[in-house]
Amino acid sequence: FKNLEAEIIAQNTVHKVIKDLKGQEFQKIKTTIESEEMKKYLKLMTRFNNISFDNVENKKILISSNTEELNPLVLSKGEKETVMLAMRVAFCSKLIKKNNLFLVLDNVFQNCDWDVRDVLVDSLIKIVKEGWQIIYLTMDDHICGLLNEKGKLISDYKSIRI
Repeated sequence: FKNLEAEIIAQNTVHKVIKDLKGQEFQKIKTTIESEEMKKYLKLMTRFNNISFDNVENKKILISSNTEELNPLVLSKGEKETVMLAMRVAFCSKLIKKNNLFLVLDNVFQNCDWDVRDVLVDSLIKIVKEGWQIIYLTMDDHICGLLNEKGKLISDYKSIRI
């Protein structure tokens, strides 16, 4: 009986510790999602300006612009990819504070509309001017052309074609 009681107490303790850790991690994620860095990169790379959790249960993520509030699941594939890129950059930016990292991007704009690609390449140029280094891999001639055209504005820009 003592062994069974000890096992139950241990399981309850482990369950409580995991639940507490989960809550702490959720708060860190929520704080970053609702941070100024997130708003900055969403505005820079997408048509949205805010992302947050619903006020009821904190289970649903909502993304909003000046005119609408949406569930991210209804976005097109290209919009989802750019929102996710903006979120990755924002998480990195918040994590590393004033330091800058490098990004390796593999055709992240491939599913975006052609006119949107132009804006996204401009966004990458702005991020590079902030001090970030970006390696963009693509087989898409349109994206390659945009990068080559706009990359000339950056002194360290290099394009390698294989």
